[in-house]
Amino acid sequence: KTAYEIMPSLVGSEMCIRDRKNLKTGDILEVLTTDPQAIKDFQAFCEITNCLFQSSNKKNGIIKISICKSI
Repeated sequence: KTAYEIMPSLVGSEMCIRDRKNLKTGDILEVLTTDPQAIKDFQAFCEITNCLFQSSNKKNGIIKISICKSI
């Protein structure tokens, strides 16, 4: 199933599913967004894809989310 099928609010996370295929184990993917719901969305994304949600920071209205690709 896709992230969208599991949880419809994860539409933006589908891009991470595609992009993470190019990442190696341990690589960090940083996502920039203005959507405050994205933090919860990416936490859920990490749970279903076995990635590690590392951090989220908000500065000047931009949220930076960092996740680490797991095995």
